Amino acid sequence: MTLNVLSIDWDYFIDTTSYKRLVLFPDGGNEYLPDDVGNMIWAVHYMNSSSGRELRKINANIAEIENLMNIISASQPLDILGTKTLMVAKSHSKIYNMISDVANTLKKEHDEDFIDLNLVNIDFHHDCYFFPNKDLSNYHNKPSIDVDCGNWVWNLAPMFYGFNYTWVHHNENDIERSDFDNMANYWKDDPVVSFNEYESISDIVDFKPDIIFICRSDMWSPPHLDYEFIDMVDTIRFMKNEDDSDKFCEEIEKYVLDSRISVTEFYKKDLYAFDENYVKILNLEEKMKSDKKYRSKT
Repeated sequence: MTLNVLSIDWDYFIDTTSYKRLVLFPDGGNEYLPDDVGNMIWAVHYMNSSSGRELRKINANIAEIENLMNIISASQPLDILGTKTLMVAKSHSKIYNMISDVANTLKKEHDEDFIDLNLVNIDFHHDCYFFPNKDLSNYHNKPSIDVDCGNWVWNLAPMFYGFNYTWVHHNENDIERSDFDNMANYWKDDPVVSFNEYESISDIVDFKPDIIFICRSDMWSPPHLDYEFIDMVDTIRFMKNEDDSDKFCEEIEKYVLDSRISVTEFYKKDLYAFDENYVKILNLEEKMKSDKKYRSKT
């Protein structure tokens, strides 16, 4: 039995180059910062007279969003009591428990010891980070890294008998891909495990996901594009008749509307009044660079 999962990271749809992401986006973005701190850090980047102007020119990739909708329209969500088949969250790490819960439920309902996972991840990052290059002897039994937004793929792989991972990225993909290559190389001789790459959503064919996961990836996604993100989520919810059944959708919409959109408006105001906060935020970013707790995906 195979579970087909479509994973969607909004940062894939940010229509810009890898270089501009490095220059214009926050340094060392991570999922552990409080919401208000993350908002203020983004605000600092909008405040800069030159880079802020370039940042606001970045748009969403509408063509790829339309390609995504073609995949969504063909999906056939599972009818599994007590589990979610559509989830929207801030962090990609939340997909780990979602897939685990659905997989465990399927094994019980069908009296299976193992099932296969066919995972398509539409993402600027490959999310196979922190793959251990030293001792791999116990990897199949127990991955040793706590699940986060950058290593959830690494943690999922040993849970399934067959594991097919397809990373969909455009040609301006994550420039740090060594962990993805290491992981693919580790599994290269396993006949039921495969790692694949596509450079466009249009390359996905004959794929009908059972469950769909969408994440916002706050520190990798400029907040002035939040309206496009909400529109994409609402369109998917409408197509899948999930308007009232998923609290995660409601939470993410409230979060974006109440918290993130305020940052979009922030750069339009007189910013000289925020000089004191500006200095504090710069100091915080310097601290983040030296603090191992705040790990970036790359």
